[in-house]
Amino acid sequence: MRKVLFIFLILLPFGITLAQENQEQNHHSFFHFNIFDYKYYFGDDSYIPNTTHNLTLNLSIDVTKNQYGLIVGTLWNMAENNAYGVQISILGNYVRNQGKGLAIAGLMNIYESHTGVQIGGYSYAEKMKGLQLGLANNSVDMQGAQIGFVNGVDTAHTVRGVQIGLVNMSKSGFQIGLCNVSEKNQYPLGLINIIKNGEMNVGLAYDEIGNVTAQFRSGSQYLYGIIGFGYNVKSPSGHILLQGGIGAHLNLSSRLRIDTELSAKHITRTFLYSGDKDDEEYKRKVKEFEFKALTKYSLGILPSYRLSEKIELFGGPTLSYLQTKTLENERLFPSRFIWRSFTSTSLKQLYIGYSVGLKYILK
Repeated sequence: MRKVLFIFLILLPFGITLAQENQEQNHHSFFHFNIFDYKYYFGDDSYIPNTTHNLTLNLSIDVTKNQYGLIVGTLWNMAENNAYGVQISILGNYVRNQGKGLAIAGLMNIYESHTGVQIGGYSYAEKMKGLQLGLANNSVDMQGAQIGFVNGVDTAHTVRGVQIGLVNMSKSGFQIGLCNVSEKNQYPLGLINIIKNGEMNVGLAYDEIGNVTAQFRSGSQYLYGIIGFGYNVKSPSGHILLQGGIGAHLNLSSRLRIDTELSAKHITRTFLYSGDKDDEEYKRKVKEFEFKALTKYSLGILPSYRLSEKIELFGGPTLSYLQTKTLENERLFPSRFIWRSFTSTSLKQLYIGYSVGLKYILK
Protein backbone atom coordinates (compact mmCIF):
# COMPACT_ATOMS: atom_id res chain seq x y z
CA MET A 1 0.00 0.00 0.00
CA ARG A 2 2.86 2.37 0.84
CA LYS A 3 4.48 1.61 -2.52
CA VAL A 4 1.28 2.44 -4.38
CA LEU A 5 0.91 5.72 -2.46
CA PHE A 6 4.56 6.58 -3.13
CA ILE A 7 4.20 5.92 -6.86
CA PHE A 8 0.99 8.01 -6.96
CA LEU A 9 2.71 10.96 -5.29
CA ILE A 10 5.63 10.72 -7.70
CA LEU A 11 3.41 10.58 -10.80
CA LEU A 12 0.85 13.17 -9.64
CA PRO A 13 2.78 16.26 -10.83
CA PHE A 14 3.33 14.62 -14.21
CA GLY A 15 -0.36 13.85 -14.45
CA ILE A 16 -1.21 17.50 -13.88
CA THR A 17 1.39 18.54 -16.42
CA LEU A 18 0.07 16.13 -19.05
CA ALA A 19 -3.44 17.44 -18.42
CA GLN A 20 -2.27 21.00 -18.92
CA GLU A 21 -0.48 20.05 -22.14
CA ASN A 22 -3.65 18.46 -23.44
CA GLN A 23 -5.57 21.60 -22.47
CA GLU A 24 -3.55 23.53 -25.06
CA GLN A 25 -5.40 21.45 -27.66
CA ASN A 26 -9.10 20.87 -28.26
CA HIS A 27 -9.26 18.05 -25.74
CA HIS A 28 -12.27 15.87 -24.85
CA SER A 29 -12.00 13.49 -21.93
CA PHE A 30 -14.53 11.31 -20.16
CA PHE A 31 -12.99 11.69 -16.69
CA HIS A 32 -11.16 14.70 -15.31
CA PHE A 33 -9.59 14.91 -11.85
CA ASN A 34 -8.40 18.35 -10.79
CA ILE A 35 -6.42 19.15 -7.65
CA PHE A 36 -4.73 22.42 -8.46
CA ASP A 37 -4.95 24.34 -11.76
CA TYR A 38 -1.74 26.34 -11.51
CA LYS A 39 -2.29 28.17 -14.81
CA TYR A 40 -5.55 29.59 -13.49
CA TYR A 41 -4.00 30.68 -10.19
CA PHE A 42 -0.71 32.00 -11.51
CA GLY A 43 -1.37 32.58 -15.23
CA ASP A 44 -2.95 35.59 -16.93
CA ASP A 45 -6.66 36.45 -16.92
CA SER A 46 -7.13 35.28 -20.51
CA TYR A 47 -6.36 31.66 -19.65
CA ILE A 48 -9.25 29.43 -20.77
CA PRO A 49 -8.49 25.72 -21.27
CA ASN A 50 -10.06 24.35 -24.45
CA THR A 51 -11.37 21.18 -22.79
CA THR A 52 -14.63 19.26 -22.58
CA HIS A 53 -15.30 16.75 -19.79
CA ASN A 54 -18.06 14.27 -19.00
CA LEU A 55 -17.18 13.47 -15.39
CA THR A 56 -15.16 15.84 -13.22
CA LEU A 57 -13.97 15.66 -9.62
CA ASN A 58 -12.59 19.04 -8.61
CA LEU A 59 -10.78 19.68 -5.33
CA SER A 60 -10.21 23.41 -5.80
CA ILE A 61 -11.18 25.71 -8.71
CA ASP A 62 -11.75 24.02 -12.05
CA VAL A 63 -11.95 25.90 -15.38
CA THR A 64 -13.16 24.11 -18.50
CA LYS A 65 -14.60 25.07 -21.87
CA ASN A 66 -17.59 22.71 -21.68
CA GLN A 67 -18.98 20.33 -19.13
CA TYR A 68 -21.33 17.54 -20.22
CA GLY A 69 -22.36 15.15 -17.48
CA LEU A 70 -21.44 15.43 -13.80
CA ILE A 71 -19.05 17.83 -12.11
CA VAL A 72 -18.47 17.72 -8.35
CA GLY A 73 -16.30 20.41 -6.80
CA THR A 74 -15.24 21.72 -3.42
CA LEU A 75 -14.63 25.40 -4.20
CA TRP A 76 -15.69 26.62 -7.64
CA ASN A 77 -16.79 25.05 -10.93
CA MET A 78 -16.40 27.23 -14.03
CA ALA A 79 -17.49 26.53 -17.61
CA GLU A 80 -16.55 29.23 -20.09
CA ASN A 81 -19.08 27.95 -22.63
CA ASN A 82 -21.79 25.39 -21.78
CA ALA A 83 -22.58 23.04 -18.93
CA TYR A 84 -25.17 20.27 -19.41
CA GLY A 85 -25.98 17.80 -16.68
CA VAL A 86 -25.33 18.15 -12.95
CA GLN A 87 -23.02 20.71 -11.34
CA ILE A 88 -22.42 20.40 -7.59
CA SER A 89 -20.14 22.69 -5.60
CA ILE A 90 -19.66 23.67 -1.97
CA LEU A 91 -19.14 27.33 -2.92
CA GLY A 92 -20.39 28.03 -6.43
CA ASN A 93 -21.04 27.20 -10.06
CA TYR A 94 -20.40 29.61 -12.92
CA VAL A 95 -21.41 29.12 -16.56
CA ARG A 96 -20.67 31.91 -19.03
CA ASN A 97 -23.06 30.74 -21.76
CA GLN A 98 -25.78 28.11 -21.34
CA GLY A 99 -26.56 25.60 -18.64
CA LYS A 100 -29.05 22.75 -18.67
CA GLY A 101 -29.87 20.37 -15.84
CA LEU A 102 -29.33 20.62 -12.09
CA ALA A 103 -27.05 23.14 -10.38
CA ILE A 104 -26.45 22.86 -6.62
CA ALA A 105 -24.18 25.23 -4.71
CA GLY A 106 -23.74 26.12 -1.08
CA LEU A 107 -23.11 29.78 -1.88
CA MET A 108 -24.14 30.77 -5.41
CA ASN A 109 -25.01 29.78 -8.97
CA ILE A 110 -24.21 32.32 -11.71
CA TYR A 111 -25.38 31.50 -15.26
CA GLU A 112 -25.95 33.48 -18.43
CA SER A 113 -28.80 31.14 -19.34
CA HIS A 114 -30.16 28.11 -17.55
CA THR A 115 -32.85 25.54 -18.21
CA GLY A 116 -33.60 23.24 -15.29
CA VAL A 117 -33.16 23.67 -11.53
CA GLN A 118 -30.87 25.94 -9.54
CA ILE A 119 -30.46 25.33 -5.80
CA GLY A 120 -28.19 27.56 -3.73
CA GLY A 121 -27.81 30.40 -1.32
CA TYR A 122 -28.03 32.84 -4.24
CA SER A 123 -29.00 31.83 -7.77
CA TYR A 124 -28.85 34.06 -10.85
CA ALA A 125 -29.56 33.45 -14.51
CA GLU A 126 -30.15 36.20 -17.01
CA LYS A 127 -32.53 33.87 -18.85
CA MET A 128 -34.12 31.22 -16.65
CA LYS A 129 -36.51 28.42 -17.53
CA GLY A 130 -37.37 26.13 -14.64
CA LEU A 131 -37.01 26.40 -10.86
CA GLN A 132 -34.80 28.57 -8.69
CA LEU A 133 -34.73 27.47 -5.04
CA GLY A 134 -32.66 29.28 -2.43
CA LEU A 135 -32.32 32.13 0.02
CA ALA A 136 -32.23 34.69 -2.81
CA ASN A 137 -33.11 34.18 -6.47
CA ASN A 138 -32.66 36.62 -9.34
CA SER A 139 -33.26 36.68 -13.07
CA VAL A 140 -33.80 39.10 -15.94
CA ASP A 141 -36.19 36.93 -17.96
CA MET A 142 -37.97 34.25 -15.90
CA GLN A 143 -40.15 31.33 -17.00
CA GLY A 144 -41.04 28.97 -14.17
CA ALA A 145 -40.89 29.37 -10.42
CA GLN A 146 -38.76 31.15 -7.85
CA ILE A 147 -38.98 29.92 -4.25
CA GLY A 148 -36.90 31.68 -1.60
CA PHE A 149 -36.74 34.39 1.02
CA VAL A 150 -36.13 37.09 -1.63
CA ASN A 151 -37.08 36.63 -5.30
CA GLY A 152 -36.32 39.20 -7.97
CA VAL A 153 -36.94 39.58 -11.68
CA ASP A 154 -35.94 42.65 -13.71
CA THR A 155 -38.90 45.05 -13.56
CA ALA A 156 -38.83 45.37 -17.34
CA HIS A 157 -39.89 41.73 -17.68
CA THR A 158 -42.87 39.64 -16.63
CA VAL A 159 -42.60 36.44 -14.62
CA ARG A 160 -44.22 33.71 -16.69
CA GLY A 161 -44.82 31.57 -13.66
CA VAL A 162 -44.87 32.14 -9.90
CA GLN A 163 -42.77 33.72 -7.16
CA ILE A 164 -43.09 32.34 -3.62
CA GLY A 165 -41.14 34.01 -0.83
CA LEU A 166 -41.01 36.61 1.91
CA VAL A 167 -40.27 39.37 -0.64
CA ASN A 168 -41.09 39.08 -4.34
CA MET A 169 -40.22 41.66 -7.02
CA SER A 170 -41.16 41.67 -10.71
CA LYS A 171 -43.01 43.63 -13.38
CA SER A 172 -45.93 41.22 -13.37
CA GLY A 173 -46.80 37.59 -12.69
CA PHE A 174 -48.32 35.57 -9.86
CA GLN A 175 -46.77 36.35 -6.48
CA ILE A 176 -47.25 34.70 -3.07
CA GLY A 177 -45.39 36.26 -0.18
CA LEU A 178 -45.24 38.49 2.84
CA CYS A 179 -44.41 41.49 0.64
CA ASN A 180 -44.95 41.67 -3.11
CA VAL A 181 -43.54 44.50 -5.25
CA SER A 182 -44.78 44.80 -8.82
CA GLU A 183 -45.61 47.26 -11.55
CA LYS A 184 -48.94 45.88 -12.67
CA ASN A 185 -49.77 42.66 -10.86
CA GLN A 186 -53.55 42.25 -10.64
CA TYR A 187 -53.57 39.16 -8.42
CA PRO A 188 -50.98 39.49 -5.64
CA LEU A 189 -51.33 37.17 -2.67
CA GLY A 190 -49.59 38.71 0.34
CA LEU A 191 -49.97 40.87 3.41
CA ILE A 192 -48.21 43.88 1.82
CA ASN A 193 -48.48 44.53 -1.93
CA ILE A 194 -46.68 47.53 -3.42
CA ILE A 195 -48.06 47.86 -6.94
CA LYS A 196 -47.38 50.85 -9.18
CA ASN A 197 -50.91 51.02 -10.55
CA GLY A 198 -52.53 49.46 -7.46
CA GLU A 199 -54.42 50.69 -4.41
CA MET A 200 -53.48 51.59 -0.82
CA ASN A 201 -55.50 52.80 2.12
CA VAL A 202 -55.31 53.15 5.89
CA GLY A 203 -58.32 52.70 8.12
CA LEU A 204 -59.78 52.20 11.57
CA ALA A 205 -62.11 49.27 12.33
CA TYR A 206 -64.20 48.07 15.29
CA ASP A 207 -65.65 44.58 15.88
CA GLU A 208 -68.13 42.84 18.19
CA ILE A 209 -65.66 41.86 20.94
CA GLY A 210 -64.23 45.38 21.30
CA ASN A 211 -61.15 45.29 19.06
CA VAL A 212 -60.20 48.73 17.71
CA THR A 213 -57.72 48.13 14.88
CA ALA A 214 -55.61 50.49 12.78
CA GLN A 215 -55.33 48.81 9.37
CA PHE A 216 -53.29 49.11 6.19
CA ARG A 217 -54.62 47.59 2.98
CA SER A 218 -52.58 47.33 -0.22
CA GLY A 219 -52.99 45.54 -3.53
CA SER A 220 -54.76 45.73 -6.86
CA GLN A 221 -58.33 46.47 -7.83
CA TYR A 222 -59.07 42.75 -7.34
CA LEU A 223 -56.89 41.31 -4.54
CA TYR A 224 -55.25 42.98 -1.55
CA GLY A 225 -53.50 42.31 1.74
CA ILE A 226 -54.30 43.49 5.27
CA ILE A 227 -52.07 44.21 8.26
CA GLY A 228 -53.28 45.78 11.49
CA PHE A 229 -52.43 46.70 15.05
CA GLY A 230 -54.94 47.52 17.77
CA TYR A 231 -56.28 47.44 21.30
CA ASN A 232 -59.28 45.73 22.91
CA VAL A 233 -61.39 48.33 24.72
CA LYS A 234 -63.59 45.72 26.48
CA SER A 235 -60.77 43.75 28.07
CA PRO A 236 -59.88 44.56 31.70
CA SER A 237 -56.48 42.95 31.09
CA GLY A 238 -55.24 45.46 28.49
CA HIS A 239 -55.14 43.18 25.46
CA ILE A 240 -53.42 44.36 22.28
CA LEU A 241 -53.69 42.69 18.89
CA LEU A 242 -51.94 42.02 15.59
CA GLN A 243 -53.91 41.32 12.41
CA GLY A 244 -53.04 39.80 9.06
CA GLY A 245 -55.27 38.85 6.15
CA ILE A 246 -56.19 38.96 2.49
CA GLY A 247 -59.20 40.36 0.69
CA ALA A 248 -60.95 40.55 -2.67
CA HIS A 249 -62.89 43.42 -4.25
CA LEU A 250 -66.18 43.02 -6.10
CA ASN A 251 -66.59 46.34 -7.88
CA LEU A 252 -70.27 47.26 -8.39
CA SER A 253 -69.83 50.93 -9.33
CA SER A 254 -67.36 53.79 -8.99
CA ARG A 255 -68.55 54.33 -5.39
CA LEU A 256 -69.85 50.97 -4.21
CA ARG A 257 -68.12 47.63 -3.95
CA ILE A 258 -68.21 44.54 -1.74
CA ASP A 259 -65.04 43.40 -0.01
CA THR A 260 -64.61 39.79 1.08
CA GLU A 261 -61.92 39.48 3.74
CA LEU A 262 -60.28 36.52 5.44
CA SER A 263 -58.19 37.53 8.43
CA ALA A 264 -56.59 36.34 11.67
CA LYS A 265 -56.11 38.34 14.87
CA HIS A 266 -53.75 37.40 17.67
CA ILE A 267 -54.94 39.09 20.85
CA THR A 268 -52.61 39.10 23.85
CA ARG A 269 -51.10 40.99 26.74
CA THR A 270 -47.46 42.08 26.87
CA PHE A 271 -44.99 43.89 29.08
CA LEU A 272 -42.01 46.22 28.67
CA TYR A 273 -38.54 45.26 29.86
CA SER A 274 -35.45 47.43 29.37
CA GLY A 275 -32.83 45.00 30.66
CA ASP A 276 -30.90 42.16 29.06
CA LYS A 277 -33.12 39.36 27.78
CA ASP A 278 -30.57 36.82 29.02
CA ASP A 279 -31.05 37.98 32.62
CA GLU A 280 -32.70 35.60 35.03
CA GLU A 281 -35.19 38.33 35.99
CA TYR A 282 -36.45 38.57 32.40
CA LYS A 283 -36.75 34.79 32.08
CA ARG A 284 -38.65 34.63 35.37
CA LYS A 285 -41.01 37.40 34.31
CA VAL A 286 -41.75 35.70 30.96
CA LYS A 287 -42.45 32.43 32.79
CA GLU A 288 -44.75 34.02 35.38
CA PHE A 289 -46.48 36.59 33.15
CA GLU A 290 -50.00 35.65 32.02
CA PHE A 291 -50.32 36.62 28.37
CA LYS A 292 -53.99 35.53 28.30
CA ALA A 293 -53.84 35.10 24.53
CA LEU A 294 -56.81 34.65 22.20
CA THR A 295 -56.93 33.88 18.49
CA LYS A 296 -59.74 35.04 16.23
CA TYR A 297 -60.30 33.93 12.61
CA SER A 298 -62.91 35.78 10.56
CA LEU A 299 -64.50 35.69 7.13
CA GLY A 300 -66.27 38.98 6.43
CA ILE A 301 -68.58 40.28 3.71
CA LEU A 302 -68.11 44.03 3.94
CA PRO A 303 -69.90 46.47 1.60
CA SER A 304 -67.82 49.61 1.12
CA TYR A 305 -69.13 52.99 -0.02
CA ARG A 306 -66.92 55.89 -1.11
CA LEU A 307 -68.21 59.04 0.55
CA SER A 308 -65.65 61.28 -1.18
CA GLU A 309 -62.48 61.01 -3.22
CA LYS A 310 -60.47 59.98 -0.15
CA ILE A 311 -62.98 58.59 2.39
CA GLU A 312 -64.74 55.20 2.39
CA LEU A 313 -67.23 53.79 4.90
CA PHE A 314 -67.42 50.00 5.29
CA GLY A 315 -69.20 47.47 7.45
CA GLY A 316 -70.86 44.08 7.41
CA PRO A 317 -71.26 40.64 9.00
CA THR A 318 -68.45 38.22 9.79
CA LEU A 319 -68.32 34.51 10.49
CA SER A 320 -65.81 34.22 13.34
CA TYR A 321 -64.05 31.51 15.30
CA LEU A 322 -62.63 32.55 18.68
CA GLN A 323 -60.43 30.38 20.91
CA THR A 324 -58.34 30.70 24.07
CA LYS A 325 -56.74 28.56 26.79
CA THR A 326 -57.29 31.24 29.45
CA LEU A 327 -60.67 30.83 31.14
CA GLU A 328 -60.64 34.45 32.36
CA ASN A 329 -61.15 35.53 28.74
CA GLU A 330 -64.72 34.17 28.77
CA ARG A 331 -66.06 37.70 29.25
CA LEU A 332 -64.86 38.54 25.71
CA PHE A 333 -66.91 35.73 24.12
CA PRO A 334 -70.28 36.82 22.66
CA SER A 335 -73.38 35.37 24.31
CA ARG A 336 -74.88 34.29 20.97
CA PHE A 337 -73.19 31.55 19.01
CA ILE A 338 -73.55 28.90 16.33
CA TRP A 339 -71.36 26.38 18.13
CA ARG A 340 -69.50 26.44 21.44
CA SER A 341 -67.13 24.20 23.41
CA PHE A 342 -66.18 25.42 26.88
CA THR A 343 -64.01 23.03 28.95
CA SER A 344 -61.73 23.35 31.96
CA THR A 345 -58.72 23.89 29.67
CA SER A 346 -60.02 25.87 26.68
CA LEU A 347 -62.81 28.03 25.28
CA LYS A 348 -63.88 27.72 21.63
CA GLN A 349 -66.77 29.36 19.82
CA LEU A 350 -68.14 29.85 16.30
CA TYR A 351 -70.50 32.78 15.88
CA ILE A 352 -71.76 35.63 13.69
CA GLY A 353 -70.15 38.98 14.40
CA TYR A 354 -69.53 42.26 12.57
CA SER A 355 -66.87 44.75 11.53
CA VAL A 356 -67.35 48.46 10.76
CA GLY A 357 -64.94 51.27 10.01
CA LEU A 358 -63.53 54.07 7.88
CA LYS A 359 -60.78 54.08 5.25
CA TYR A 360 -58.60 56.91 4.00
CA ILE A 361 -57.51 56.37 0.38
CA LEU A 362 -53.78 56.86 -0.20
CA LYS A 363 -53.79 55.88 -3.88
